[in-house]
Amino acid sequence: MAVFDQRTKPSNEWTYYVVDDLPTMKNLYRYDTVEQAIDKFKEIPDNLSPALGSSIQDRYEIDHIHRRLDCPPVLIRDCDHPNCTPIWRESKELQNAIDQMIAYLNVQYELNSTIFGLNYPSVAVELERYANTLQDTYFTTKLLCPDDPQKPLSCISEVFVEGQGWMTLEPFLHQLDNNRLQYPGDHIRDIQVGRLNIKYLSEFGEYGEADISTRQFEILRDRTQFLLNPEQLATDLDSFCADFDPYEYQDQVVDRADHVAQLKDQLSTGSSLYDFRKYLSDIVEENEAPLDILNRAKSLHARLSVLTPKEFRQLERRKSLSVQMKYASRTTKQQAVRPSLPDRGEER
Repeated sequence: MAVFDQRTKPSNEWTYYVVDDLPTMKNLYRYDTVEQAIDKFKEIPDNLSPALGSSIQDRYEIDHIHRRLDCPPVLIRDCDHPNCTPIWRESKELQNAIDQMIAYLNVQYELNSTIFGLNYPSVAVELERYANTLQDTYFTTKLLCPDDPQKPLSCISEVFVEGQGWMTLEPFLHQLDNNRLQYPGDHIRDIQVGRLNIKYLSEFGEYGEADISTRQFEILRDRTQFLLNPEQLATDLDSFCADFDPYEYQDQVVDRADHVAQLKDQLSTGSSLYDFRKYLSDIVEENEAPLDILNRAKSLHARLSVLTPKEFRQLERRKSLSVQMKYASRTTKQQAVRPSLPDRGEER
């Protein structure tokens, strides 16, 4: 690599660099100011893949902007990663410099490695640096609902790829998996992801699908992971049992911490999912508990449903519908013989 160093600043001040082509690392240019580095970055031909980054103390160095073959420039969010040295996050000067890079290079995308996980290359998504970090109010009571709880990405039905349109998940993941550098010096193009079609379950048991932004997907994913964390779920189940029937709880539970640990172990292994769901569904179907308890039972049942494979959820729904249809048929016959009797809905 040829190095062209034009810096005059001391090493304890921020400086900036440009690599003219990431695959080959042919030339490296170093500058005192972000403006100089931006100007150099703009000069790099479109058939190369340049990087723009910052340096300090001769040992901290990280890229902020990449531009791959004929693709628009993208923001690299590595310096915001919790595991990264916080020196970049805590420097107002550096954060202002990143803002300048985004503005003068008209950056509208950023690379994201968390949506599809570290087993796949990053994708380019709409710039989130200045985006709203709040959950869309429609999804505040929703959970992502994968077909297979062991494969969280199975909650995604389709992916919208810029320039290609909607793709089902498996073909998209295959394309993404192939978007890697195969040999030194290879150039690749960013895959730009616009929206995701996801499957969800409300906390009250309603299934649905929706097209959402990548940012909203990550917020919903984080919420789902929090609510399905075995520790959190075990704590909430324990609290529910104690509030639903405090006398029986006191008779059966000697040590609350041990009970939570036991529930956590059962949830982690999936050994008692059916029993937990049956316990909660019976409470809901009896409809005799206070409204707050019923709503909590529905919410916990939905969270456990997300941990249940799709085929078992469908089987249970078919059984439930079958029971409802038989009950409706029996009620209709009874009303035909004794029309003066109120239906069971009125009795309740």
